[in-house]
Amino acid sequence: MLNGGFPEGHIILITGNTGTGKSTFSMQFLEEGIQKGEKGIFVNLEEPISQVKKTAEAHGWNFSKHEKDGMLKFITPKLIDTYPDRFLYEIINILDEINAKRIVLDCVSSLPSSGLSDDKLRQILLQLNSALKSRGVTGLLTHLQSGLLSQRKGKFFGDTKASDLRLSSLCDGIIMLRYFERKNKIGKAINILKMRGCDHDKYVRELKIGDNGVCVGEAFEEVSL
Repeated sequence: MLNGGFPEGHIILITGNTGTGKSTFSMQFLEEGIQKGEKGIFVNLEEPISQVKKTAEAHGWNFSKHEKDGMLKFITPKLIDTYPDRFLYEIINILDEINAKRIVLDCVSSLPSSGLSDDKLRQILLQLNSALKSRGVTGLLTHLQSGLLSQRKGKFFGDTKASDLRLSSLCDGIIMLRYFERKNKIGKAINILKMRGCDHDKYVRELKIGDNGVCVGEAFEEVSL
C-alpha cells in the first residue's frame, strides 16, 4: 500500500476505534525494524509495560529479549507529576542514547487527560517532529478515535475524522483503521488518508490480525448495506 514502506523521518498518525489494531500495528512496526537491526523506542502512555510485552509475545515478538539486548527501550512517563518539556527531553535523550531509528507513542489521545492542553500537545509534537526528522527517525503515533463504525443504513463506514486534536496537520501521514459491518459480520478495514512523498494505495482494504500480526487483504468493492 505504501510502495516500499514509510518514508524515513516521517511521523505517521494511526487512528482508529478501540480494538481495531493500532497497538498491534505499531508493535509490528518496531519488530520489523529490530529484525533489520534498527533500534526502537516504545513510549507507553496507557497499558502497563507487562501487558504490552504479553500482547507482543502472543504474536511471536519477544520484546523482553529485545529490551535485554538493547534493541528496544520502553518509556513510561508520569505526565501528571512532570513538566511537558521534561517528557519531550526524556524522549530525545533516549533517542540519542541508543541511536534509535523507530519510535512509537501509544496513545497520544491520553495526553490531554493528563493535564496537557491541545495547544501544548501540538507544541510538543511540533518539537518532537523536528527532533525526529533531524535524526532520520520514523515515528508512529496511535490515536483513539470513536464513532468509526457506521450504524446508518446504506453507509459502509463510519466518520473519517482523523483526530479531534487537530493532529493531522502535524503528521506526514495518516492511516485509518476502522470497523465495518457486512452480511451480519463485523470486520476491520485499513486505508491511507495521506502520505507525503509517497504515491500510496488509495483503496480501502480489509485488515486481519492473526498470530503473525496484521495482514492487509483485498480492496473492497462498492457495497450497499
